[in-house]
Amino acid sequence: MHNCSAAVQAYHEERAKLSQTKKGELTKVRDIFKTKVETQQGTRSPVFNNQGSYVMNTMIQTQDDDYDIDVGVAFELKDLLKENGALMQPHEAREMMLKVAQDARFAVEPEIHDGKCVRIYYSKGYHVDVPVYRILENGTYEVAINNSWQPSGPEAITKWFQSNITKYGEDGWQVRDVTRSLKKIVESIQYESGGTNKMPSGFVLTVLVCEAFEKNGKAFDRIDCALHGVMKLIHKRMQETGFAVHNPILPDKVISDDTKMVNFFLKLGEILGSLEILFNPSLCNNQVALEAWGKCFKDEDFFKSQLQKSVSSILVGTTPTRPAYLAGDDRKG
Repeated sequence: MHNCSAAVQAYHEERAKLSQTKKGELTKVRDIFKTKVETQQGTRSPVFNNQGSYVMNTMIQTQDDDYDIDVGVAFELKDLLKENGALMQPHEAREMMLKVAQDARFAVEPEIHDGKCVRIYYSKGYHVDVPVYRILENGTYEVAINNSWQPSGPEAITKWFQSNITKYGEDGWQVRDVTRSLKKIVESIQYESGGTNKMPSGFVLTVLVCEAFEKNGKAFDRIDCALHGVMKLIHKRMQETGFAVHNPILPDKVISDDTKMVNFFLKLGEILGSLEILFNPSLCNNQVALEAWGKCFKDEDFFKSQLQKSVSSILVGTTPTRPAYLAGDDRKG
């Protein structure tokens, strides 16, 4: 496979991975929300669960600058009792959290989103999604979804993902980087279609990436090989075993949508077809290879700039340095 690892990693660092500054802004928004909840709960003792791509560190830069922070709020059963002594129903627990979230300063009022959480809209396109959980006497969690309390394991999901990072030792960063890169590809597909070509959620993509690494059994030699190899394994998986993706903690629970998975399968097939040129040394050179990756990420200008950089380095007699991330950075965090 033609070596484009420097360009693919550069794209990840500059266009996919969230900057430390942006992370700091999101952390501030999260903490403002948590403080607001704590000060309005009276005798209740909420337990916060940082979850999703924010805490997994797989959040990506978005083209519309809209960022989703997931912060679960859990209560013991005694804190979900109504005045008549009955336990709150799921919709009542969400409405309680919606009331807490209200603030006259918001330009857009908080809302119940999709029957699953309270969504709070902040400035700069940030929004916080707040699922409400109850903690059973045995310590397990149930989340308020539509009209029922459903088994859930928000912290277990994060631990599961972390185990997929650490099992590959120093190369574990590949799981996180490939997850971000694949999410960026999917986001570009949706953005180009104006939102009409619906794709799987970030959680579904994360599970698929981890499955692919498990199937491969080891880390890949290079980041471009890793991204291509994972996409190929995911495509083959869908072709052979179908489109259902299961929650890794609650395996009986399907988290995927067949329509979105079919869309993803078809687009992934197109991408893999366009990248086949990378395996034909008689037809492929740096320009052809970078053009192929540019089409994959739907950012041909960026990869043209990488070609210009590689040409410039040859003209001045220098060799591009290895990315600084190899010395550490946040790959293990």
